[in-house]
Amino acid sequence: MAIVFEKTKVKGGFPIFWRGEFAVLPGDFKLKGTYPEGTKIPKGTPIKLDFDNMECSICKSARVLSGGTTTAPHVKKGSMLQVGDAVKVGESNSTVKSIDTKNADYDVITFAAAVTGATEGVDVLSDDNLPDAVVETDMVYSANNGFQTVSAGYAGIILKDVAYPVPAAWLQGYSLKNNPEIKYVRQ
Repeated sequence: MAIVFEKTKVKGGFPIFWRGEFAVLPGDFKLKGTYPEGTKIPKGTPIKLDFDNMECSICKSARVLSGGTTTAPHVKKGSMLQVGDAVKVGESNSTVKSIDTKNADYDVITFAAAVTGATEGVDVLSDDNLPDAVVETDMVYSANNGFQTVSAGYAGIILKDVAYPVPAAWLQGYSLKNNPEIKYVRQ
């Protein structure tokens, strides 16, 4: 008689913040831009702060995966890019024409024109903003709530393979260029 093991997949994941700890700035920051109703903005998402106006912008990027073309690359899910966003890789730029999220493994972002260099392993960036903080608590975007705010984390350790993909251009070693108190590590 043999033992038969059955495999079952269970949804779950690792915490984004090492040991669940992250220092948070006092007060919340109004989120600039609009997103589809119900969009989840997960903790660890890089943001650029505007202290004078107590506002923040999401620093958007998309990691290109295998498959696709320079006009319609396959990217890691959860990029936060929206239709109409300006995007670039090096000196080549375009705008997001459409986003197809139907595939379970990747999204397909179609650009208005080909973006030279949008090949596997490359990060497509939405602007020149370098993040200086991260979203500290998961947030679900809802226009019905009126004033959309996020809490900003300014110091702590983030598990690099679990969090929102951070382009090498945003890092100095394993720290954010604009805030060396935020570290990205592998466990």
